[in-house]
Amino acid sequence: MAESEILLLDEITANLDAETEHQVLQALKRASENRIVINILHRVPLK
Repeated sequence: MAESEILLLDEITANLDAETEHQVLQALKRASENRIVINILHRVPLK
């Protein structure tokens, strides 16, 4: 992932199973430090 100040993400977990979705969101959480993140989701995770 290129170093940028803003991440714009659209439906990054739309076709993932629950476990993979959790892993992706955890990785995103780590990668988003000191960045603005705009994450468009239609299914909001409850965890």
